[in-house]
Amino acid sequence: MVLQLDGLERHGVLEFGRDRYGPEVREELLAMSAASIDRYLKTAKAKDQISGVSTTKPSPLLRNSIKVRRAGDEVEAEPGFFEGDTVAHCGPTLKGEFAHTLNLTDVHIGWVFTRTVRSNARTHILAGLKASVTEIPHGITGLDFDNGTVFLNKPVISWAGDNGIYFTRFRPYKKNH
Repeated sequence: MVLQLDGLERHGVLEFGRDRYGPEVREELLAMSAASIDRYLKTAKAKDQISGVSTTKPSPLLRNSIKVRRAGDEVEAEPGFFEGDTVAHCGPTLKGEFAHTLNLTDVHIGWVFTRTVRSNARTHILAGLKASVTEIPHGITGLDFDNGTVFLNKPVISWAGDNGIYFTRFRPYKKNH
């Protein structure tokens, strides 16, 4: 706990006199057990949880409305067409909450955009994709993803359509080359 508080103070996240944080609060935090900290944070963690996250596959209707792309398609002929996926930073288990990285790779020039997201929840993935549009220097003309619900969902597909981004998916159970 000392290392965390020192780091938060050093980087200005916690400052004495701001948001009721001071020497007394610091000493109280240092004296608390992990279980006490969990009890204090229970309400805040409950407010932060995202509901409606599902690991079920998208309906065939939604999946079938997205074009299947094969390697070598003409959309790959110039920069701007990206293949995307996420990487879970969970160690040997999927239990608990852990970060993910959204990876977008331009298939023509190999340029890579990465963004750490809190989870594979649609809101976090969509925020990462929105950031990619402003941060990728040569723009996005198309996106290609696997068949999972992380990307094949109405908010992501609608966002791509609203931004004029060509949207495709991999062939299921096939290597994309």
